[in-house]
Amino acid sequence: MIALAFTMLSAMLLHPAQESLAELQYNEETQRVEVALRLSLADEQQFLTSASKSPIEDLIASPAELEKAALGVLRTRLRFGTRDEVTATKAASESAKAYHWVGRESEGGHVWWYFAYAGTPKQITHLRCTLFKAPGHARHPSRSATAHDHLHAMPVSTFLVMQPNQAGEPNSFTTTREKPVHRIEW
Repeated sequence: MIALAFTMLSAMLLHPAQESLAELQYNEETQRVEVALRLSLADEQQFLTSASKSPIEDLIASPAELEKAALGVLRTRLRFGTRDEVTATKAASESAKAYHWVGRESEGGHVWWYFAYAGTPKQITHLRCTLFKAPGHARHPSRSATAHDHLHAMPVSTFLVMQPNQAGEPNSFTTTREKPVHRIEW
């Protein structure tokens, strides 16, 4: 009886949740923060659909269209800057020019988006991540079909701040929809 209850509880806790993983590394030579962002394919499709009316297959097949849609998502859902800049109601118009698309790579049920953000660690002290909307937006395009609003399935974005030349352990932090802003420890 206990084994059956444990099995049922385990199955309930192991269902898919929304999550993202990103590696951030400052490139002193280019004066940019280089980002590798890992998303589930379902989340990528939802994000791209929210930024473009083109079918997903057409976006993926066209590098220019993919870049435009992906940068639209990144500019609205990942904001870099000082605490005041990332908590402002609206991003400064010049910050849109700071994003530079590098590319996309498929990896099983996930995809990596590679991009850079122009600025130095002194200019980029905080990050605001709003990849996943609150439960009140359950039908919003940012919600994947596998998303749930249970406490154990809280959408979360994890950021690893890589050290120059891979020296030392990376710093890490997470953001949630309740706490979307975090200080970056370079």
